Amino acid sequence: MSEKKTADSKRVAAELLVLKKKRKGMDLSKYAGKVKFDIDPVEYQRQIRDEWR
Repeated sequence: MSEKKTADSKRVAAELLVLKKKRKGMDLSKYAGKVKFDIDPVEYQRQIRDEWR
């Protein structure tokens, strides 16, 4: 059983390595400043946090 477990863990590790290499980053800077808010984002966050009190 330990041989199978070792083989499975090695296979999983190899697959994860392949997936990490395939992953590509996205350039999110093109979205910066596109959303317009009516309220200051920090103030909104404070209001939402205060709802839990």
